[in-house]
Amino acid sequence: EKPESEQKGIRGSDVYTTVEITFEESILGCRKEITVQHEEICPCSKEENRTDNCTICNNTGKVLKKFIYEISIPRGIFSGQVLKIKGKGNVGINGGENGDLVINIQVKQKKGFVRTDQDVVYYMTISFPQAVLGAVINVPTAYGTVNCEIPAGIKTGEQLCLAGKGVIDEETGEVGCQYVNITIDIPKIEKTEDIEILLRQVQDKLYDKPVNANI
Repeated sequence: EKPESEQKGIRGSDVYTTVEITFEESILGCRKEITVQHEEICPCSKEENRTDNCTICNNTGKVLKKFIYEISIPRGIFSGQVLKIKGKGNVGINGGENGDLVINIQVKQKKGFVRTDQDVVYYMTISFPQAVLGAVINVPTAYGTVNCEIPAGIKTGEQLCLAGKGVIDEETGEVGCQYVNITIDIPKIEKTEDIEILLRQVQDKLYDKPVNANI
């Protein structure tokens, strides 16, 4: 009687790889070309090529080959999520189905940005005069740079919402916000002259309004 492995097809094993994408790509989605290696049936396994001494596969019936695939990475993917391409893993045995290609997605961290579900938080530092008087400041988002209006008298820890600049929910179509978390850079006051300098900066900004600054 033949061994079970010769009677019944055995599924091929999965092949694993990792793809690194940018913070922006994780929010907007992207296409990536990846190169992987997985087993395929050796030509010697075909009836017309059958041989008892194959130098390609050493009579294993399988050969390791390199393949290039273009994959689509959906919008809103998280770091650590897995994509699968069915049938692009190692070849099955005795007619068993091929394994899958399993792709682990890793998102590069972007300085100043933190994602929370469908929302994004951007941590931004502004000057004391900007906090006192208000300002219009350029803020980076995954969708490009936008103007953000800082109201006069804002405090450290307050957040401003940039609607529609977060992550889209593929099921509902709703888009989260990008929150701008404010930190005020308050100079250290050691002497009377420091207070005078600070007041002069506020006065200068008052005459210069509206303020446009790149942070």
